[in-house]
Amino acid sequence: MLFFGFIKVNGYQSSVLPAFIAGFLGSKIEQWLHDHVINALDLIITPFVTVLTSLCLGLFVIGPVFHSVEMVLVHIVTWLFALPLGLGGLIWGALCQVIVITGVHHALNLVEIEMLSNTSWNPVNPVGSSGIVAQAGAAMAVAVKSKSVKMKSLAYPSAVSGLLGITEPAIFGVNLRLVKPFIWGCVGGGVGGWLSAVLNLRGTGLSVTGIPGALLYLNKQLPIYILVNAAAFGVAFALTYLFGVKEDTENAESRAKKVPVIKEESEVKENQVKELRAFVSGNVIPVSEVNDPVFSSKAMGDGIAIRPSAQMVAAPCDGKISMVADTGHAIGITLNNGAELLIHVGLDTVSLNGEGFQVLVSEGKNVKQGAPLLKFDKAFIEGKGLAADCILVLTNTDDFPDVKFISGIDAKQSETVICTF
Repeated sequence: MLFFGFIKVNGYQSSVLPAFIAGFLGSKIEQWLHDHVINALDLIITPFVTVLTSLCLGLFVIGPVFHSVEMVLVHIVTWLFALPLGLGGLIWGALCQVIVITGVHHALNLVEIEMLSNTSWNPVNPVGSSGIVAQAGAAMAVAVKSKSVKMKSLAYPSAVSGLLGITEPAIFGVNLRLVKPFIWGCVGGGVGGWLSAVLNLRGTGLSVTGIPGALLYLNKQLPIYILVNAAAFGVAFALTYLFGVKEDTENAESRAKKVPVIKEESEVKENQVKELRAFVSGNVIPVSEVNDPVFSSKAMGDGIAIRPSAQMVAAPCDGKISMVADTGHAIGITLNNGAELLIHVGLDTVSLNGEGFQVLVSEGKNVKQGAPLLKFDKAFIEGKGLAADCILVLTNTDDFPDVKFISGIDAKQSETVICTF
């Protein structure tokens, strides 16, 4: 699609990188809006503007950029297949599935159509098929060698899907997760691609690969097509079985479970945060009593608020500063038990643009319980007609069903327990 006469808009079928970039930009836009939109409108404006802006960037910026990348890829592949001694097939067979991750491989249809139009042959298809079948071979090796029932149930059908020409399940579900199988799959694809180029294997059409791709080689080339794909599958399978699953026989998920089991009764539980202490002195109330619908509705998560009698905010526990608002009125903390906290000083204080606040920490810094986080001028905030309520919410409350917030008490900073996990 062509917009405004010069912007070429592409789809993102099978693409990962464009979606990653759009998601990353969207997260930055969302954070900026959270910091600059007043709390009363944040719940409505921020999601809408974030999605609208991300969509426009995806269509009119990221799309055209990746279209340019696709055109460069077309020229590179055309040049590769002109190299002698099968080098083009070797290189493309090894790298084609890396390109699949970005999604720009769809541009190669232009190359294949042009070759078919000019010569009635398509040498790109069998090389690409080798890369696909090799990833299936690597996934099959994982399935055979893995001791994890869950990984086997994922790897076997992914390998079959790869043999039928669809590698995304094998790549994203198995091989890339374990890294080495993906690399050995690329090696197998390189071997198959080299053989295809050396034996001058050429398809009579495009768009089908693997087992269904055999339909393009019924003109006495079928034995060579089978040989090339068998070599790609076999090399990837053998290398992955011997070197790619040695440390991953129980897969990444099993290993992740295995580590805490070893330390479960010792250092992990001993060091895990189990309570939060008052981050400022004052009267503690439930977050549902805060005069702000975003917080009182618990849309941001469950928590408490403190009507402060002091003007220093301290860390309620050990953790890592994950976010510091540009306007200094809010700080995010991530705990070692996975909890994500948001401390928000005052209601609608983003409108003050940083006046009345002094931040004492930086993003990424590890802090101890009781460490000073920020100072605020209570009189200045209230003089602007704003409430100085200091709010603490657990933004991923759903992950902690047993969490308990304690309210209805007068708290003393760093001494009074306000929450238990």
